[in-house]
Amino acid sequence: MCYLVLTKAPKGTVGKHEYSNLGYVMAAAMLEERGKKPFEQLMKDRVFGPLGMTNTEFYSTKKLKTTKGPLLWGHALANGEPIKPGELGSENPTVYAGCGTIRTTIGDWAKYVGWHMNESAAPVLKKDETLRHLHEAGVDRGAPGQTYGFGWIQFQSPFGRTLQHGGNNTNQFSLVWVMPETKRATLVITNTGEKQAFPACDAATAILMKSAAFK
Repeated sequence: MCYLVLTKAPKGTVGKHEYSNLGYVMAAAMLEERGKKPFEQLMKDRVFGPLGMTNTEFYSTKKLKTTKGPLLWGHALANGEPIKPGELGSENPTVYAGCGTIRTTIGDWAKYVGWHMNESAAPVLKKDETLRHLHEAGVDRGAPGQTYGFGWIQFQSPFGRTLQHGGNNTNQFSLVWVMPETKRATLVITNTGEKQAFPACDAATAILMKSAAFK
């Protein structure tokens, strides 16, 4: 995949925001070359394990087909039809592991988000400033006051410096807000990739932010 991408002229320009899943494919390949292990194993060793994310795993369509226990059914982006885990199209191709194919619980997801929220490098990184760099270094996103870097949309909100990420695997959609300065975060997910998924998750986020527990 990297060979196919890197032998073509880039479509974007350096310094301008141009999201592409393929960028994360190449980042995963770089980590594999440096770490001498598959990307999935590096994530387990360096991120999932240290953070105690014991219910988090990479899944292929093939693995979903043989996995026992309850699994979240998705709904197709194109027509909203339900997709049984393990059926063709129920998960991204394994080459996209760097930008998806992870299935987790809300509890494990909260552990990962909490690590970002606290901006304390341990137990994943060595220096706090390294983690802060991932949160602050970005390029102009083309929207007023917004930059993008390392997977995060970065901007100022009433809760201070704010990080946001929304994404889907075409069958589910998730949205997370992280406010490190006020130690607040929201995590919302829905089991459809349809166009109404983001507005629904955004509305749910607004409700959470108005709740007494959040304030």
